[in-house]
Amino acid sequence: MKKILLPLLLFVAVFVGCKIPQVVVGMTEQQFTKEHQYAQMVETSEYRTVYKEPYYEKYRYYYFREGKLYLMDEGHTVRGTKEQEPSR
Repeated sequence: MKKILLPLLLFVAVFVGCKIPQVVVGMTEQQFTKEHQYAQMVETSEYRTVYKEPYYEKYRYYYFREGKLYLMDEGHTVRGTKEQEPSR
């Protein structure tokens, strides 16, 4: 029993100690920018605000409407190039 308990407690301690910022649909834009310092604003209009953040070798896009997150995706690639753009 002791052999199982020690690794389990160690796993729980490491798991709880690592704070991974979570992104949830409905979170506020202020919450997002506070937790994601590397996110860059790439579009702002009266309808939405879009941020991009490095995600492996690509980018992940986050879309906000009225200050709330409503969509996350990897955008789309422009035909003939390797550049990504936010979805329309």
